[in-house]
Amino acid sequence: MSPARGEMERVLIPGWSSCPALAEGLGKVEAYLEEQLSTGHSLISDAVLSLLQAGGKRIRPALVLASGMFGRGYSASLVPIAAAIEIVHMATLIHDDIIDDADTRRGVRTIHARYGADVAVFTGDYLFTRAFQILSGYASQDMLSSVARAVQEVCEGEIEQYEARHSTSVCFGQYLRRIRQKTAMLFGLSCYAGAIAAEAPGATADALRRFGMHLGIAFQIVDDILDLSADSAATGKPAGHDFVCGVYTLPVIYALGSDRWGEELRDLLVGPNGAGGGAGGAQSQSEDRGRIIERERILEIVRESGALGRASKVAERYAARARRCLAPLPGGAGKDILTGILASAVHRSN
Repeated sequence: MSPARGEMERVLIPGWSSCPALAEGLGKVEAYLEEQLSTGHSLISDAVLSLLQAGGKRIRPALVLASGMFGRGYSASLVPIAAAIEIVHMATLIHDDIIDDADTRRGVRTIHARYGADVAVFTGDYLFTRAFQILSGYASQDMLSSVARAVQEVCEGEIEQYEARHSTSVCFGQYLRRIRQKTAMLFGLSCYAGAIAAEAPGATADALRRFGMHLGIAFQIVDDILDLSADSAATGKPAGHDFVCGVYTLPVIYALGSDRWGEELRDLLVGPNGAGGGAGGAQSQSEDRGRIIERERILEIVRESGALGRASKVAERYAARARRCLAPLPGGAGKDILTGILASAVHRSN
């Protein structure tokens, strides 16, 4: 069953619905996802559909469909490929939430919080296999290899992030490599896959892949800024969630390098009662209160240090690189949509 128009407008980034072709395509992707993810196993089916119905921006499917507009004509494989890449993304979210012990995502309880870690692992694994099963019927061997390589990169990025938890010596280069692997690879793959499926020229597909990579980096930096600057109602998770989990993103990295704020911030992050230390076990009310106070102080330091502004400039720099990748490509609906996605992704509040 296709989603109602109101539901589609909730899914779309503001402004995307102005393009009927994209709105229609995303409606088909949403219906295809629901159809393909309904299983005979009620527990897994309930868990998967709860994540699906939580919504999301569906940026990756939109990138597939928009990039397909640079090809020779509409391809029936675009919707299944777009859905499969979104399913891969959903699987990575579930595994992320298990590692982070996250209770909420997109404002609703995570699968791991609702059903337990065992069911969450099964669900994530099921989604990975379902994605490749779908792709096997529509994607070329080259595209399957590209998807497998992207999933490998995502996993390696997750491993590197896990190994670096609570390390205040993490640097810009390490952070950039991590977000290239965890976010940008799937963005670039989405653009490349859409172009290849629609038989766009090879040079165009390569330019779109580079566009997606730069977009993904800018998008993730903005996401990390919002984790520290927006309230939980806007982001769907508590402010400062990343540093509480021991994941230090670009604004925190910049604040740690501050002559004025760095030492205090480092002490707060790694101290015995720090926001990222000593997770697990029963906590007294005074310890809980202390953690809340320290979390608020960390947020205050990051905001006052100017780190958010510095990180925003880096996001703008990668957005500019993405625009340069689009510039030589032929005009039309695809280019207009990608330009709009870039603007919405970089200048957003949630």
